[in-house]
Amino acid sequence: MRLFACAAVIFFASMGSAAGAPTTEAAREIIRHGTVSVTEQNLRDYVRMAVPPEQQAAVWQNRKKLEEYVFGLFATNELAEQARARRLTAREQRIMDDAENRLLSRLQIDYLYENAKKPDFEKLAREIYKIRQEEFIRPEQVSVEHILIGAKGRPDDEARERAEQVLQLVKAGTKSFADLVAEYSDDPSAEKNKGELGFFARGRMVKSFEDAAFALEKPGDVAGPVKTNYGYHVLRLIERRAAAPIPFEEVRDRLVKAEIDRFRKDMVDDELGRLKNLDGVEFDRDAFERLIENAEIETR
Repeated sequence: MRLFACAAVIFFASMGSAAGAPTTEAAREIIRHGTVSVTEQNLRDYVRMAVPPEQQAAVWQNRKKLEEYVFGLFATNELAEQARARRLTAREQRIMDDAENRLLSRLQIDYLYENAKKPDFEKLAREIYKIRQEEFIRPEQVSVEHILIGAKGRPDDEARERAEQVLQLVKAGTKSFADLVAEYSDDPSAEKNKGELGFFARGRMVKSFEDAAFALEKPGDVAGPVKTNYGYHVLRLIERRAAAPIPFEEVRDRLVKAEIDRFRKDMVDDELGRLKNLDGVEFDRDAFERLIENAEIETR
């Protein structure tokens, strides 16, 4: 993915390096040095290519990131001009030809995909959802709040005794749990989350903490002190969620993308098979076998 992103920088940057382009809004230059420039369209194309669709809106609001992209494209153009100004070695020319071929082949695959007759991807996604419904179950979850009495800097018995005292205060109910969190918790995140950990399923927390949390039955039930590597915890259940099917709408995008990727892969495999069996293709088996036997690495 990183290699392709680099290729995208080179490809889109090179589009803006020629002088004398029309002065339309899309071709308006953001930065220029001699014959090297980056246009508005170069930047738009690069964002579309390098940034996932769901993140593009945020990128366009991020002035610092956009400036990094502009100067990245500009630097690529400048370096490319320096390379053009000298004669490439034979090895460099092979690398250049290979990069161009790889990029053009990717563009051809995109072209074939865009012009292919496609199935109804959402319909396929719904069928997968029904067939494999057991995969789309949200596991049982609990939401708890906790107070941590840290073991760092305290003898273990002292930390446990303090946690016992906090547990009794929670049970007494004379102060709210949030107030007790503010007064006693050593959790660094307590100031921000007030001790609330949100919903979590099994396998997400330290086992002793998790076992205590899932043993709580009704909202308001309390457990503790529970020992972990962090110290002693006093837990209070906020809410339980039973295991339940995940609605199709929550997994739709993921399933549709999987079907699109599957279709595209099958299309590429078919195209590779077609190319391999083109009339007139000659494969020198002896030359191939000699290459394997010699196992020489070309370094020139």
